[in-house]
Amino acid sequence: MSDKIRISIFDKRFIALLIPLIISLLYIIILIYLAIFQDEFGGFFGMKIPNEFITEFVFLIPGPMWTDIIVIYGIPIGIFCIIYYISPYTNRLFTKVHSIFYVFRKRPSYGIFQPSTKIFISKLLFRLILACLLTFILSYYIVQIGLGHLFRAGSAPDALFDAEAKFLATFFFLPFVLLLFFVLWSLEDSGMIAYRIFPEKRKNPDINGVYKIYKGFIEYLVGFSIIFVYVGLINATINHVQTESTIEALFIPFSLIFLPFIISGLIAIPLFLYEKNIDKMMNRIHPYLMKKGYNKINVPDFKDIEIR
Repeated sequence: MSDKIRISIFDKRFIALLIPLIISLLYIIILIYLAIFQDEFGGFFGMKIPNEFITEFVFLIPGPMWTDIIVIYGIPIGIFCIIYYISPYTNRLFTKVHSIFYVFRKRPSYGIFQPSTKIFISKLLFRLILACLLTFILSYYIVQIGLGHLFRAGSAPDALFDAEAKFLATFFFLPFVLLLFFVLWSLEDSGMIAYRIFPEKRKNPDINGVYKIYKGFIEYLVGFSIIFVYVGLINATINHVQTESTIEALFIPFSLIFLPFIISGLIAIPLFLYEKNIDKMMNRIHPYLMKKGYNKINVPDFKDIEIR
């Protein structure tokens, strides 16, 4: 790869990932504090967590809160390790799937454009938040269709139970969504390009990254769905505040509003590992793709192709 860079703990991009990591750790510390001392000190500003959170936490993950937290932080790192080794194959698979979208149109040709490995802070944070928002939306609607009992121990199908189930489901689904995004990030960063030229038609050339068709769908889905999710969530929280005479049970409903930003810290470390090993990954992906018939291409500067 060109423009090889070194990333250390002092790199400013890692500092951008460090902030959500600290936020998530502080939130987990609050949960642990509530689990140990809420009866003794009256909770966190009067708010408490259910006892089932201590004994079960995410119902589908065996063990109490303490082991679940270790699993929740550990699995995303394991997901990165998996994608590190399978990324050459997922890149080829998603490129093959991309060609299916052109069954009734002129199929594109494919090539490998080697972009710089440098990345801006804004793009890192966008990747972080987009993955968390999709996880949050997925969890919200899965609980809405009546599957909250899979994530929240107990049986009290009311608004508070659903809020707590959505909270726990978000932690559960994060690794699965992260796996999808790691696949798409490696596809984007590998520089797989689809290009079509129409010399005999009144039609502009079509040159795009293979990842764009997948990324565009996810961005539209998240942008459209998150509005309805937050409207429903805020409305449910307001109704709960108005109907409940105590604030003890408000910790989780209030947490839901900020949950996508809280869980972003859970994937900060895997994303840092991804950036730190990006050159090694590309050095595995490109030779494999070239063996499968995808050649490297060069996208010239506009001045180089301008007719004078």
